[in-house]
Order: sequence, then structure tokens, then C-alpha cells
Amino acid sequence: MTKLLKGILKRIITSEIFEDSKNRVSFYKYLLIGLFLRFLFIPFFFQIDILSSYTRAAGQLFETIPETPAVIQLVMHWLHVFFLKIVVQIIPNLKTILSIPEPHPQWLAFISNNQVFRMLSVIKFPYFIFDLACAFLLLRFTKDARTNLKVFKHWMINPIVIFVTYIFARFDVIPLFITLLALYFAMKDKKYISIFLLVISIVMRFFPVLILPFLIIYLAKNKKDYIIFSLLGISGLLALEIGSRLISGSSALFKLLNSQHFTFLIALKWGMEGLHVSLIPLVIFFTLTIISFFEISNKSFSDLLKYSLIAFLLWFSFGYYHPQYLLWAIPFLIFQFIEKDKIFYYHLLQILIIPFILLYWGQLVTSYLFTPIDSRYFVYFPDIVDIIRKYYTPSKFANIFSSIFSGVSIWIIYEVYKLSKIKSNLVFNTKK
Repeated sequence: MTKLLKGILKRIITSEIFEDSKNRVSFYKYLLIGLFLRFLFIPFFFQIDILSSYTRAAGQLFETIPETPAVIQLVMHWLHVFFLKIVVQIIPNLKTILSIPEPHPQWLAFISNNQVFRMLSVIKFPYFIFDLACAFLLLRFTKDARTNLKVFKHWMINPIVIFVTYIFARFDVIPLFITLLALYFAMKDKKYISIFLLVISIVMRFFPVLILPFLIIYLAKNKKDYIIFSLLGISGLLALEIGSRLISGSSALFKLLNSQHFTFLIALKWGMEGLHVSLIPLVIFFTLTIISFFEISNKSFSDLLKYSLIAFLLWFSFGYYHPQYLLWAIPFLIFQFIEKDKIFYYHLLQILIIPFILLYWGQLVTSYLFTPIDSRYFVYFPDIVDIIRKYYTPSKFANIFSSIFSGVSIWIIYEVYKLSKIKSNLVFNTKK
């Protein structure tokens, strides 16, 4: 068994790490600390939104929902259905546990079940697998083993990674892995595989579309490449639209354009006095960022990572976002604060600010998280928002900290932009 485990690890991690005793000890240390933190949160913490994915999937699997809704997360829906089809062999009464027609008002039935710890462990298991897949993939990006170990460490112990994946328990880590895989193949100059994988991740979760222009510009060498890669880039959304119309008879793309997901991207607007015209800051600065990247004569893979991070941070600076969306910036941030220590401390400041922003969601992200441990106690625990309301308006409270977060993010953008003007001290494992 020991030989088998060593053989598996040797294939998963790089030889520079596995064959060097000092590097190998560091790897095991970071891995065990990260696993301990994950196992600490997996079975005991619950956020209501995780039921929305799984109750829809259960409804599809057990045919209590007549049709699959035409949603932008159609692929993720069917992945959850497929996973439950496997799980039902292990938990025969799965239908009873997940047959909750309205997950928000009836979630107490789930956390009061005597199998709640087992169920939380099971339904978070796919996220755990893809989380580790992200960590092991990040080990392969640079040619320096010590740098890769630092990247691995910062992923394994990052509070946002753990919060989003195991406490808030959203599925963003799955399409994020596909996005990182797309970037890995871009680094290896596997152009079509890279674009294809990013298209898949966009179909799974719309947000990777923010870095699609930068990937196309990085990979394209001539006008023909620009045309082909752009057509490939929109092919996934077209396939989703056709599939949605065939399955449900309705449009997925127009639902997306009218949904909160798209509204979040353009929420902030600058109005013009006396006119009905508004300018969208995110679109303005995003356009400038694309032009700036395009104007770089010899684009490196390091530049691609930097501008991808800028794209996500612009979203968090000028748009509205939910807590789980922050996960998308983490891999890109890690590479930057390994390159420049100062950025790490600004990221720590971001982490310290986030809890104050989250308070606006009230018990959904505070006392209710602990309800599997003792539902009778934590359900009736005082709502922090009510306490804040006695002294100040909760929305203003959250907006102040959101603005501070935006300020820190804009400053990180500035620091990353400065880094893009000098040669990177990270040597990426690129074939270009």
C-alpha cells in the first residue's frame, strides 16, 4: 500500500518535489495542514444555498421536477444529477433527505436529519476532489520547485478557498479547475485545447468569459488565429443556447442577460445629468485593460496571469458580487504575491474586510452556518444585522466596507500593473 501511495504521489507531484527530501517534507506538511482544515469544515458547516443545486438535481433524478430548467448552469446541474445517481447507491434514502420543494424555508428538515454530517460530507465531496485537483495542478506552473510549493501552500491554507468551498459550499471550484487547466495548456502553447477548455468552463460558469479576450490575444499570432479563436470562444455559449432551446424550448442566453449574474457585472453606473444615458465604469476600465494587454509587444505567460487577475479585480471593484465569486481571483493573486510580498499583505487586508461585508447577509453567513452542530441553539441565535441596525443602517455598514475592499483591490491592480512593466522573476514552465 505504501509503494502504491508513493507511486500515485510521484505521478501527481513533480519529480523536483518528490525526489528532494526537503521539498517532499514541505509538500507533506502543507498537504496535511490543508487536509486538516478541510476535514474540520466539511461535515459541520452548512449554508442554505448548497441545497439549491442538490434539490434541483434530486428533483431531476427522482422525476419530481418534470423538466430541466433552462439555466446558464445547465452543465453543472447535470453534473450534480450524475453525482447523485452514484451517491444513491450509498445512501438509499437520499430521495427523502433531498426532496425539499422549497429549500430556503424548509432547510431545517435537512439539518435536523440524523444523517446531516454524512450528507454534508457526501455532497461536498466533488468540490473537495476538484479543490485538490486545483492545488496539484498549480504545482506544475513554474520551473522552480520551491516556488511551486509556495503556490501550493497558499492555495491549501487560503481562507477564501476554504470558506467558499467548504463553508459556503458552492461549486465554483469545479469550473475554476477547468479554467486553470485551460491556462496550463496555454502555457504549453496548446492553443486549441486551451481555448476549448476555457469554453467549457464558461459554459459551466459564465465568469471565465472575463479572461477569454486575454487568452485569445495571448494565443493569437495573426488575423486568422483571432478569427478562429473568437469563433471557438463563442461556440460554447451558442451550443448552450441550442441545447437549452432543444431541451426546454427557451433561451439560456437571454435568461443570462436578464439574470442577476449579468446584472452584477454592470451594476454600477455613472449617470449623466439631464440625460437617460449612463456609463458603466467596469466596461470602461475593462476595455482599457484589453487594449493595454493588446499593446504589449512580447506577451509572456506572466502577463496573461497578471491581466487576468486585473480583470477579476475590476469586477470586484466596480461590480456587485456574491462571496463565492472571490474564489476566481485567488490562483492569480497567489502568483502575484509570491512575486511581490507586498501584494500578499494587501490580500490579507482583503480577507480581514470580507467578514464585515458578509454581515449584511445576516444569519445565512453567521449563526446558521453552525446549525448542523446544534440546530435548536444556532437557529435562535441573535442576528448580528439586528444588532448593527440598532446603531447604524446595515446596508450603509456593508457599503463602507465594500468600498474599502474596492479601494484595496484597485491598489492591487496598480501594483500588478507595475509588475507587468518589469521582467517577472517567476520562470513559468512554458514552451513558448
